[in-house]
Amino acid sequence: MSTTFNIGSQQAGALYQAGGDQTIHHGGGTLSIEALDAAADLRTALAATDLPAPARQEAEQALETVETELHAPVPDKSALAGGVERITRALGQAGALASAGEALAGPLRSIASFAGVAGAAALRLLL
Repeated sequence: MSTTFNIGSQQAGALYQAGGDQTIHHGGGTLSIEALDAAADLRTALAATDLPAPARQEAEQALETVETELHAPVPDKSALAGGVERITRALGQAGALASAGEALAGPLRSIASFAGVAGAAALRLLL
């Protein structure tokens, strides 16, 4: 006897599928290592980018918010997305996204992607 499972598209923080019994000992929490690496890369890229003082201040303050959330046990993805949007707008208005390109946009995309659905608007700003 054979059993076939046809599972359609699924979106969630974690999906656990098994053909038999399954025990999950740690289903909570959020793994944010890649997003933390992206925040560190973004901080490095910001330091290397020539920005007007107001744009730098706005971007650095928003990045601090993002880093604080990423270090939280359960990051607030709406706050993360909001931080990415603030950074993106500040850098875009200063012309830095056009001049620094992927060094800034790549980490911003990674963090916005980590924020999931909440990061969709931020991702659109980076197109």
